[in-house]
Amino acid sequence: RAFAQANLPFEFAVLDTLALVRNQYPNFNEATNGNRPIEKKCCCGAKEGEEPNVLAQGRLAEEFEALRMQVNLNVIIPEGVSEYKTLYLLHGLSDDCTAWPRHTSIERYANDRKIAVVMPTVLRSWYTDTVGGEKYLTFVTEELPDKCRSFFKGMSERPEDNIIAGLSMGGYGAIKS
Repeated sequence: RAFAQANLPFEFAVLDTLALVRNQYPNFNEATNGNRPIEKKCCCGAKEGEEPNVLAQGRLAEEFEALRMQVNLNVIIPEGVSEYKTLYLLHGLSDDCTAWPRHTSIERYANDRKIAVVMPTVLRSWYTDTVGGEKYLTFVTEELPDKCRSFFKGMSERPEDNIIAGLSMGGYGAIKS
C-alpha cells in the first residue's frame, strides 16, 4: 500500500478528536455558519500582523478517475521545506473535507511538524471499492497520493513519510489502507 505508520507522538495521531467529542463548540450552527466552512484566522501560531508559516492552505476540486467524479480536497502545505511528510486525514460518516479545519487545530499541528495534510471528501463511502461503481479505497490509496504529488512538489514518495489517519468512518478507511 501507499502508506505506512510513521513514528509520531500519539497526541498528534489523534489530533483534537477529544475536543471534538467534548463538543468544544456549544453553539455548533453559529460556529460553523450552518455547517458550511467559514473564514477564520490562521491558528498555526502566527501573531497578529505576522505571515503564517504555511505556504498553502486551500480547497480545490479535482476530477478523479477511480470515482468518475470531481472531489473536494482541503490541503495544507508547509513552507520552507523541500521535501515533506504527508498526512492523509480522513473524515467520518457525517462530515466532509472541511471537518478537520473547522473542529481541530490541524493548521497548527501541520505547521509545528512541517508536514503536508490532505483531507479529501469521500461522502458516505466507507472508503470501499464498490462493484461496478466508484472505487473509494483505490482513490485514497493510489490515485489521491499520485495526483497530490503531481500538484504539490516536495511530497515524499517514501512509504515511511506518508501517514494515514481518520475519525470514525475515516479510522476504518485508514485501517483498510
